Amino acid sequence: MIFYHAIIQVEIEGDKGLFKMMSKYEQIYTEISDSIDNRKSASLLDLFSCSVQGLIPYGAQMLLAAGFAKVSPIEIIPFTFYPMLTAVCGIIAIVIGFPRLNKKSKSSKEAA
Repeated sequence: MIFYHAIIQVEIEGDKGLFKMMSKYEQIYTEISDSIDNRKSASLLDLFSCSVQGLIPYGAQMLLAAGFAKVSPIEIIPFTFYPMLTAVCGIIAIVIGFPRLNKKSKSSKEAA
């Protein structure tokens, strides 16, 4: 119901409302991207999206496994070792700064 309300609100406000929402996310993205290498941010986003998708009980993987096993998706969560380990390894990678990628300067891109 909330999602439907949000769609109507964006349609009523038109491009102006959508632009405001996009510009807010663009500001957040530019603040993050100024300090983190694009390859590293893409890697971390991919890692955590896979981890979360594997843990949510209404995700495709959980529903499929629960359907085959004929159990509730909630009952499977304690046995989802791979998504949990992936998230833990991602957190460790952030803490220790792995991989150590430097932000490429514009002059090195232009020289190539």
